[in-house]
Amino acid sequence: MSTDIAKHIPVDRLCLVGGRLCLDFANTANEVRGRMIDNALQRYADLPTWGAKVGLLDPAGAARLQRRATSRASEAASALADALRLREALWKLFRDEHPDPTGIEEILNEALATPIRMRLSSDRSRWVVDPGDDLSTWLLHPVAMSALELSSSDRKTRVKTCAGETCGWVFLDESPSGRRQWCSMATCGNRAKARRFHQAKRSTAGRTA
Repeated sequence: MSTDIAKHIPVDRLCLVGGRLCLDFANTANEVRGRMIDNALQRYADLPTWGAKVGLLDPAGAARLQRRATSRASEAASALADALRLREALWKLFRDEHPDPTGIEEILNEALATPIRMRLSSDRSRWVVDPGDDLSTWLLHPVAMSALELSSSDRKTRVKTCAGETCGWVFLDESPSGRRQWCSMATCGNRAKARRFHQAKRSTAGRTA
């Protein structure tokens, strides 16, 4: 998936609609018909920002990673590359009808190889990942574990790709009917309704002209 032409979307503008950690991580990119339109992860600093947004990190942990990345540019670049590699594997795992397991297994196993440590957040209200000195394990391990759990369950058949014309986000359809089409009714769903309304209006106007 090429990122050359993708527009950078600030992480804080991302909507968390995937329903699982791994799907929300996959949705840091928007790819439609083989073309990446949006990419929220274009520099290492985007990773801890996303980690804080989804609750993996507290603000103190995210800030510590940002400081470390500033003085360890080569390691930060490698960590970003590993994160994008995992994201690519998630797209194949949850979007391809018959994904090739070989490459996906290797990437997931590598991500799970190093365990993470948990600690209480700085305000003592919840448990968060302790990033330690590693710039990537704090992210790769929990996202890969989420993907492993989802892809091994009967819920995998409920993973869908948004039907929006310009949206390729994935989500877990937990609606009672199992007929959810949109990543969010507030965005893609409403745009589709508006498009159908205007098409019907033009069709009616054409018949009465």
